[in-house]
Amino acid sequence: MSGLALRQNGNRGIPSIFDSFMNDSWFSEYQKPAYMNWDEKENKGTIMIEAPGFSKEDIKIESDSDGITITGEVKDEAMKNRLRQASFSYILRRSDLDTKGVNAKLENGILQIDVKKAKDKLSRVIEIQ
Repeated sequence: MSGLALRQNGNRGIPSIFDSFMNDSWFSEYQKPAYMNWDEKENKGTIMIEAPGFSKEDIKIESDSDGITITGEVKDEAMKNRLRQASFSYILRRSDLDTKGVNAKLENGILQIDVKKAKDKLSRVIEIQ
């Protein structure tokens, strides 16, 4: 992006060199979190997360009745210094997932987590008395 950006809040219309610097594509590349995608089919879902430089020992996946929590932190100091992002954390809040039907694999820097949906949802409508 070349030129000056216009400030959107406060002083409308006043150009700011700082805003332009913060919005440049080369700088924003370092601010982006790891890419995460949730793809849902009829009775299953797939989570894909960018995790280049991470080993399977660096990643922890927890599944419970509230959903899935995925955290990653590179433990190797030499690798940590070379990465754009050395940690991530995602929480997928879904009560309709089968906690026993979760499988994960890490291949070529992509973490794929396959999740089955629970056959019986544990939710119900409560009548107020």
